Amino acid sequence: MKRAWIVLLALGCAACSGGEHQDLQQFVRQANQGLRGHVTPLPQVTPYVPYTYNDYATPSPFDLTRLIPAPGAGGVRPNLDRPKGPLEAYSLQTLHMVGILERKGDMTALVEAPDNKIFSVRVGDHMGQNFGTVTRLTPTEIDLKEIVQDDTGQWTQRENKLLLEQNQEQKK
Repeated sequence: MKRAWIVLLALGCAACSGGEHQDLQQFVRQANQGLRGHVTPLPQVTPYVPYTYNDYATPSPFDLTRLIPAPGAGGVRPNLDRPKGPLEAYSLQTLHMVGILERKGDMTALVEAPDNKIFSVRVGDHMGQNFGTVTRLTPTEIDLKEIVQDDTGQWTQRENKLLLEQNQEQKK
């Protein structure tokens, strides 16, 4: 019985593929006639040639010891042993001079930090993240000397200023 069903099913499939789809089969044959597959060849890969660094007379570009200053080298150095002041936690660009107080010739500057805290600053106080020391106060500015490292690792001194903000109302 099973064989009879299989034979009937095969005859049914053969009958379906007869004349009904002749146009479709002819289209597929014609569409395939003009096609030719062409794959471009892969580009020639140049082999890797390792480079051996043999120039021991010049310093290695990966040697970081040149950034560490030589012991006993003269010049300016920050005092890393002293306790840091509260204004040394802030970058100098984020601090704003907002006023000055003067009593009997003794000046004190008022500096606002980014968290809106106001600090009083006198000559000799430290501020900014580059070991800045206040050297002079005027009614319009705070003069500082900062100690920074150059690209060779040597400490150098530079001067900077923090100017009084004139337009307090525009800031808020």
